[in-house]
Amino acid sequence: MEFLPNDRVIVNPLRIQPTYLYELEASLVVCFTGQSRASAIIQDQMRAVTKSDENALQAMHQLKADAVDMKQALLRGNIQEVADVLNRSWKAKCRTSELVSNSMVQRVFELGLKNGAVAGKVSGAGGGGFVMFMTDPEQRYRLIGGLNANGMTASSVQFADGGAEAWATSR
Repeated sequence: MEFLPNDRVIVNPLRIQPTYLYELEASLVVCFTGQSRASAIIQDQMRAVTKSDENALQAMHQLKADAVDMKQALLRGNIQEVADVLNRSWKAKCRTSELVSNSMVQRVFELGLKNGAVAGKVSGAGGGGFVMFMTDPEQRYRLIGGLNANGMTASSVQFADGGAEAWATSR
């Protein structure tokens, strides 16, 4: 997505080679932190930007640059670079507000790294919700098992062309 002047937005799908997507999909694990995010995070980020907090502003600019770098890494199929950008972006996100991370998020990150993750980032505003980890595909089940054995809810991911998919069970 490109956000242009006069509220103009252009949406162009990335044309990523299927082999790159398969490797990326096999490298990803999502983990629920056990708590929802705090709604005050976005307000705190907005306060920092409107008060010209230099650290927060630089972090926001870094996140914007990381989005472009992530796009290029995906198009090149450089999964290691994707992990590097993800880590850099997580550090920048934490600088946008002290509320982005907390003891639970840090615990999930530490467990992930201990069990084979090479990168990670909290989705959404942060403060809870889901952490997306990257790992070597051969370490994916070790990572999932290690997180789940410590009371987390972790699973692999599967990309879907049509958006989110769900189904009902009789359980």
